[in-house]
Amino acid sequence: MGGRRARHDGPAPDGAPAALRVEPLADRPGFAVYGDVDAQTRPALEAALEATLEHDGDVCVDLAGVSFVDTAGACVLVAVGRSLGPGRRLLLRDPPYGLRRVIELMWGQPRTIEMDAR
Repeated sequence: MGGRRARHDGPAPDGAPAALRVEPLADRPGFAVYGDVDAQTRPALEAALEATLEHDGDVCVDLAGVSFVDTAGACVLVAVGRSLGPGRRLLLRDPPYGLRRVIELMWGQPRTIEMDAR
């Protein structure tokens, strides 16, 4: 993917799916995500998003450590972006190309979501 430094943990040694790792950002409200977002890991993404919605202002989700987000994960991100109050945005930092395309194809460019592809 064009020199992208995405990290893919793959399955755990015991064959179970790798967990999604979520770490708070030091410089703004939001978090960084590591791993893939799929049916097994989507609840962790949803919980992290819910926790950040308590903050005022924009919410940043750094996706540089993610190589794949399934369609349902994209739906979760768009729904959260749309649920933010007036003047707030969901900032998706370095989203995987596939996620950008799915959002663009299914929802166009939602006003409350900004995608920053580095």
